Amino acid sequence: MIIYNNNIQENYSISEFKKVAFLSAFLLIPIFVLVLLNALTLEVLVIYALIPIAFIFILNFNVMFSLFLITFFFEFTVLSFSISELFAIFLLISFLITHQFPISELKNVFLISFLIFLFSIIPSIINSEIPILSAFLSLRLIVFLFIFLFLSIYFKDRKRIWYLIIIFISLSFSNAVYLIADAVINNKRSFGYAGIMYVDLVGLSLVITTILFLYFKKFRITFFTLTIVFLLALLFTQTRNAWITSAFVVMGIGIQYVIRSIKEGISLAALMFKVFIFLIPIFFVVIQISQSDVAVFERANVSALSQTRDTEEYMKTAGSFITRIFIWDTTINAFLANPVTGIGFYTFPFLSKNYSELDPELYKLFVEGLPPHQTYLAILGETGIIGFIGFIIFVSVILITSFRNMKLAKVGPDKLFATLAFWLFFYVLISMIMTDAWLWGTLFMVFSVIIALIDSNSRMMYKS
Repeated sequence: MIIYNNNIQENYSISEFKKVAFLSAFLLIPIFVLVLLNALTLEVLVIYALIPIAFIFILNFNVMFSLFLITFFFEFTVLSFSISELFAIFLLISFLITHQFPISELKNVFLISFLIFLFSIIPSIINSEIPILSAFLSLRLIVFLFIFLFLSIYFKDRKRIWYLIIIFISLSFSNAVYLIADAVINNKRSFGYAGIMYVDLVGLSLVITTILFLYFKKFRITFFTLTIVFLLALLFTQTRNAWITSAFVVMGIGIQYVIRSIKEGISLAALMFKVFIFLIPIFFVVIQISQSDVAVFERANVSALSQTRDTEEYMKTAGSFITRIFIWDTTINAFLANPVTGIGFYTFPFLSKNYSELDPELYKLFVEGLPPHQTYLAILGETGIIGFIGFIIFVSVILITSFRNMKLAKVGPDKLFATLAFWLFFYVLISMIMTDAWLWGTLFMVFSVIIALIDSNSRMMYKS
């Protein structure tokens, strides 16, 4: 049983605080090294400013968790680690300080499958041309592991999950409004202040509000309004990958809702009317935007641009297609050269030149320094067949567990949260076909939170 101490600030001894302060100070060594080398950038300074904030609130896990969610919407990177990955370390320290729990609570339905994946990448690190760098970058996997283990314990009741949803949706809504205003005023593609990772954060937001609108009886007008806002923001990002993933997942949610409703005895006429009322405003918004002067669908109309003589404009719009083709070809070459162990986890951006058959100028323009842009290819190329099998085992266990929870859920709250957790992970699974960003950075931390949601929902279901 979890023992949560809400008065930890009063009971926490000075000697214990000194131990934590020393441990946290040790984490600052890389920052001081960068200061000495005069290598500090604005991003590093922002992260450095968060350190005293972490010290101030480290004894209040709820505040630390809120700050952790805030980092999802600021895309800064230091030494190839995002601000959310770095702040996660302080979050873990805060959890250990403020929570007491038996070791048995760490028993997680995904622990064994993740450890299988973790051990399966070791051969790729050992056989890599740059094993130290591969091992260093793979440390994020340890943070990922403890985030989903600890948050599975933290999400012990529905109130904390609602807290997560409210904070996440509020932060996403704030960036969505900024993004829409920026796109309309400046007539350009925008990601808001959150950066390019927001294309998937807003996709997840759209999934959440769509499910809450359909299944949660309260605040339906609010959730519908949020759905429209997130749809607008998604369109203005002009990101085809997120469009396809979101459309596919929302369509799946709609089909499931119709099937469930028919089984529960709702008349088909009433159901169709409700769906019609939901879809009409969405189609109206899309049509109005497409007919306006605001540039939204220009990146989707590559075929029309191919007829233009403006080479620069064509390359600007079609470049992501070309980039992916060249990168995927290079990734396949890396896999064929090292089919069993791969070239080393997280090393493709540093070693891709060794496996490129492109003209040097094309390589420099489209491939150099970029990740594989496809999760499954990234795993194959960087960790080989061994790592790929480990990864498939891991995501298969998540998919099976989340689907089983959704099928077994009988009580209203169980059904709502099981449905929510399944479709959030399904979004990740589909999105992985078109990006590898779920393996690192901000989205990697988001992925860990989704896994924690699935496991905590399993625990609450079986207890009830």
